[in-house]
Amino acid sequence: MMKCAIIATDQGGIIEVINKDTGIIVDGSISSLEEAMERLILDKELRDRLANNVYKYTKDNFSWEVTAKKILVDMELEKK
Repeated sequence: MMKCAIIATDQGGIIEVINKDTGIIVDGSISSLEEAMERLILDKELRDRLANNVYKYTKDNFSWEVTAKKILVDMELEKK
């Protein structure tokens, strides 16, 4: 939500949010992290695009408003 480009490893549920459109997935090695950091440092357009995409994705799917609506829908379904 801070509009920052993301570099992450494929651990846990990360790939549910971070993909080629929303960030850079690395294998955890120092060289892959170094390469990803260098790409983002040198490519402002890529850095801005990834930052904006991940912001929009998280806002549209994980904001408090969206989460509250999902909970209310689930509660209504449980009543039925």
